Amino acid sequence: MKQTKAQKHQAALEAALTAARRALPEAPRKLPRCRPVALSDRLVLYCVGDMHVGMLAQGAETGQGKASNWDLAIAELSHETALASLLEHTPPDASAILMFAGDNCHVDSHANETPRSGHQLDVDARFPVVLDTLFRLGNRMLRMVADHHGAARTGCYVVAGNHDASVSAALRLFLVGMNPDIAVSRSQSAYHALRFGKTFMGFAHGHLAKPAAMPGVFAADFSASWGATETRRIYHGHIHSRQVTEARGCSVESLATLAPPDQYAADGGWRSERAMIAVEFDQAAGEVGRYRYELTKERAAQIVAACGGQSRRKG
Repeated sequence: MKQTKAQKHQAALEAALTAARRALPEAPRKLPRCRPVALSDRLVLYCVGDMHVGMLAQGAETGQGKASNWDLAIAELSHETALASLLEHTPPDASAILMFAGDNCHVDSHANETPRSGHQLDVDARFPVVLDTLFRLGNRMLRMVADHHGAARTGCYVVAGNHDASVSAALRLFLVGMNPDIAVSRSQSAYHALRFGKTFMGFAHGHLAKPAAMPGVFAADFSASWGATETRRIYHGHIHSRQVTEARGCSVESLATLAPPDQYAADGGWRSERAMIAVEFDQAAGEVGRYRYELTKERAAQIVAACGGQSRRKG
C-alpha cells in the first residue's frame, strides 16, 4: 500500500528519533547523591540576598538618581564586584557555603508578574535573556567561591523566593549539572539547614513562615542537628534590609540586597542599605568574623557608568 505524504513524514521522524536514541547515552534514572562538603575548622557563609536579576529600575522614576538604575548588566556587575571584594578578605583555607536567599530572579515566566499575586513587574528583557544572565551569573559566582576555597571545600544552597519558585529550581539543577566537583544541595524544600560544629544554620526566603515562627519550623524539620548544636542562626531574604529577631534562643537575620527599589517599591516607601555579607564560623566558637560589602551611592554610580549609564529594556 502506497504511503501518503503525511505517513512518509511520520516514518522519517520516527526513524530519526530512533537513531538519536541509539546515538545518545542512556540518561541516569536518578541524579547522583550530593557528596558532603569537606569541612575545615572554619567555614565562611556567603549570603546573597535577593538578586532580582531581570528587574528594571530607573532612578529618574524612583527619585533616587542614576546610582539606583538597575538592569541585567548592572545586576551582573554589582554581584560579581561585591563577591570579589568579600573574597579578598576571607580565609582561603576555610570551607565555604554560597547561599542564594531567593528572589534570585525577578520573574518566574514570560508573564512578567509575581506567581502568587499576579503583580505586574518591570523587566529588562525577554524571559530567555533574563534566564541566560541569571544562570551565567550564578555559575560564575559559585566558581569564584570554589576557586578561592577549593571545590572540595565548597557547597551551595539555592533557596526559592516568592518571585522565582520555578526559576530557582531550574537554577539549582543547572548548578548541579555544571559543577559536579561542588556539593550543590538538591533539596526542593523551602527550608534548608547545615550543621557546622556547634552551630546550626538555617536558610529560607522569608515569605512563608514569619521570623518569629522560623525557629519552630527548623527545630521540627531538622531536630537532630538542632538538638546537637548550641548556637542557632537562621538567614533569610525577602524584606531587603538587615533585621535581627531573637526567638526561642535563635537569631533570625534578614539580609540586605544589592538591588535598588523599583518604582513599585520606591512609591511604597521601602528604603534600605545595599550590601552583601560573608560570615565566618569556627567549629567550636561559632561566629568569629563578619565581612560586609556596602554598595554605596558612589560605588553604584561607578557600576552604572561602567554598564553604559541609563538602564533600558533589551529585546
